[in-house]
Amino acid sequence: MKNVWVFTLVSPQSQNAAISPKPMHEIDILGVPVTCFTLYREAVAHVVDRVKTRDKSCCVAINPLKVWSAVKDPSFAEVLKAADVHICDGIGVALAVRLLRGRSIQRITGVQLFFHLVAAAEKEGLSIFLLGATAESNEDACHNLLKRHPRLKIAGRHDGYFDGDEAMMDAINAVEPDILFVAMGSPKQEYWMAKNCAGLRAPFVMGVGGTFDVVSGSAKWAPALFRKTGTEFVYRLCMQPRRLKIVPTLCRFTVAVIKAYIHLRLSDGESGNGEGAQPDASDSPGRMD
Repeated sequence: MKNVWVFTLVSPQSQNAAISPKPMHEIDILGVPVTCFTLYREAVAHVVDRVKTRDKSCCVAINPLKVWSAVKDPSFAEVLKAADVHICDGIGVALAVRLLRGRSIQRITGVQLFFHLVAAAEKEGLSIFLLGATAESNEDACHNLLKRHPRLKIAGRHDGYFDGDEAMMDAINAVEPDILFVAMGSPKQEYWMAKNCAGLRAPFVMGVGGTFDVVSGSAKWAPALFRKTGTEFVYRLCMQPRRLKIVPTLCRFTVAVIKAYIHLRLSDGESGNGEGAQPDASDSPGRMD
């Protein structure tokens, strides 16, 4: 296994989170749970609280591509369900929640939440570990984070190319980070976290996809207009035409959501419920264990 870089920096004393954490609530969309955070601050407060209480959590980002993959692959569906936090990463999922549940929820993107958590980690004196991406991207991401957050504690880092999970887990556990960010791409990172989370000492583990490439500067983050409107995927399609191959999957997800909506409306008519029937899987409280 390649060398694992370890950093030790002085951090300020712990301070209170911006807002108090609230119990999570989750909504089922085509069999996949989605955590209903109303603000980024709420999501950050929840993570900080779990870290401070050493309550282990695994976080995955939910977007239309992952939902459809879960619909087609029961094993991947179980991997997603096994996570403790399921952030609403895609505008398509947020719209599905609105259509099928009649509820508006905040879209919490993996990239943006990563930046918020890094800032909170610096403020609270929490340590992080960056696992994934290429060696160059990983190194540059760490360098840029430290430039922006000089008091940030980066317990260690390693690229996504290593031999054997056990040795990698031993290296991570040796420095005991508070937050482990895993950037291996989907579905590899979700399977890796599901397999190894129980053996990791980090109380919070989060899959962040290509975030390290954005932080390092090797990939461009979508302009603010696209981020605000939730249309980052349109920007990425324009910048990377090879991604057009995902369009059929997005269409299948859309059709499935529309079919589910029609089914709900027909159920309303049969039951005489004017307020709209609920999907088969009812809302369930988020797991706090």
